[in-house]
Amino acid sequence: MSMLEATQKQKAVEVLTKSQRITLLTHKDPDGDALGSLLALFLVLQKLKKEVRAVYLGTPDPGFDFLPAYQKLHRSLKEEEVVFTLEGLADSEATLMFRKDLEKGALQIKISFAEKTIESDKIKVEKMMFKPEVLVTLDVSDLNQLEPEFGEAKEALEKAIIINIDHHKSNTQFGDINLLDSNATATAEVLVSFLEALSSSLKNDEQVKNNPVPKTLSLFDADIATCLLCGILTDTSMFQNNNTTPKSLTVAAQLLGLGARREEIVRHLKTQSLSQLRVKARVLERIKTQKGFIYSYLLQKDFEELQASEVDASGIIDKELKTVAGVKVALLLVETKEGIRGRLRSIDDRIDVAKIAQVFGGGGHRGAAGFLVSKEGSLENIEEIAQKIFEAINLEQDELK
Repeated sequence: MSMLEATQKQKAVEVLTKSQRITLLTHKDPDGDALGSLLALFLVLQKLKKEVRAVYLGTPDPGFDFLPAYQKLHRSLKEEEVVFTLEGLADSEATLMFRKDLEKGALQIKISFAEKTIESDKIKVEKMMFKPEVLVTLDVSDLNQLEPEFGEAKEALEKAIIINIDHHKSNTQFGDINLLDSNATATAEVLVSFLEALSSSLKNDEQVKNNPVPKTLSLFDADIATCLLCGILTDTSMFQNNNTTPKSLTVAAQLLGLGARREEIVRHLKTQSLSQLRVKARVLERIKTQKGFIYSYLLQKDFEELQASEVDASGIIDKELKTVAGVKVALLLVETKEGIRGRLRSIDDRIDVAKIAQVFGGGGHRGAAGFLVSKEGSLENIEEIAQKIFEAINLEQDELK
């Protein structure tokens, strides 16, 4: 799909406007586009006085905790809440206070009313699961990417309308509403278009009942623009990837005009920890090349030896492997708890690595794709996967002749 369908966008605007309880969710081990999009929409919905929760699963790429509202992210789809109901006091002015009793490890909540008597039989306390009316997925191409956590939260999500916002060509259109644009460089770019439509509809709609929204000329501010620009800069490798388009540059300029803090984003994207440098060195010492194909790998024992984690491997394929002269396709294989995860990058515009990733049931974009093989990270398995990728590259090149 090359552009957002107006009817789908209109439906999404209508659903979010009328709904109050909303959960936002992105893919496991989120990158800058996933987190930036998640946080941008979270901040927008907070402005609209929604009861919104932003959730990520797994471990995020390092270095994105500078993003606005990052500390407000949740890590579970199944969350309980305690609801206090005080009958007959809806029109009363109340003072709400919280107090932590560190000795008892308790949180005390105090509610006081001026000139009001609270009868004990009018107080109800309920423990319940947070059940959203709407679930918005961001940068997720397939719901299977969210298992097993998504399936385990079925009770909480069973009645939620799913709005699917993404830019992956391989998206399975699993949403009740799908906002997809495979020509966009990042989900953040798709989200900019949607937020413009949401902003426009709200400032012109005088008839939104039961859910009044604040009048505003724009839903964007410097924090939201920073989150969105981070997404675009991440997925284009700061406009160095071949997926960079005139539109992505135009959208980025628009976000800068809205106050996006480009220098802050770039500084954090370029910063590396010592553990990242150790992991990078291990990857570089294992490099193998073959007729324009370069690959390397990391095993679980490497992370233990280097006192590092899997997230420390993030960005190596873009910053190092794909920059080698003469390389057409780069591959990094990382052994994880789930199996061997492959990351593919195409330097030659004619080679579609999303198609190559399908050899192992993966997908992605023409220039960047990934896959997961449920095998242990033995050297034999690593070499077998690399060989199959090399053969798929040759087949792809033969078709171009």
